[in-house]
Amino acid sequence: DAYDRSDRTALDSSLYDAMLRWMPANFAPYRADAEDPRPRIAPYVQSVPSVVHQGLVYATRQHGQRNSFMLISHPETHVATAGQIVDIFLHSRMEGDQRIIAPFLLVDVYAQLSAAHATKDPYRAFDLLNTHLCYNRFQSQILVRLEDVVSHFASLTYTPPEIGEECIVVRSLDRVRQQCSDVYSISYKWSFR
Repeated sequence: DAYDRSDRTALDSSLYDAMLRWMPANFAPYRADAEDPRPRIAPYVQSVPSVVHQGLVYATRQHGQRNSFMLISHPETHVATAGQIVDIFLHSRMEGDQRIIAPFLLVDVYAQLSAAHATKDPYRAFDLLNTHLCYNRFQSQILVRLEDVVSHFASLTYTPPEIGEECIVVRSLDRVRQQCSDVYSISYKWSFR
């Protein structure tokens, strides 16, 4: 409902190429050979400040700081990676008679701790906490689909003396990990018997 054709802008070529990786094979890039009979993927998108998916709000850092901290499945490594949403794009295409509106997130990815510093991360000793440190700086920027979001994360910045560089605590707020809540429930009951 939020998509407005009159409010579209063209993606730069690197973002357009990144978006193409998730498009169906029966579509062609807009700059494809003239003889290619496949329908073209338009390079136009609409930027929006936020989207709602499965009852959760995802927003750009400019429009919703708390809702911009994400754990995403990195498109190359498929490892849960901490980042912050810079922009949200809606892309429209026709598949037969149906209009498909696909949201994409432009995410700044936090820098991972070096191997030496990772051994000094106090949270990594406790798997069930689902918490770890990253450096409080960005190492790259990637475009992902909304379905690549794993969860929001709670954040806190501080400088651990053992590391000597400002870090961000990444605490997953994954609401679908029933097994973790069961373990915490069991631990809680056990400790008070």
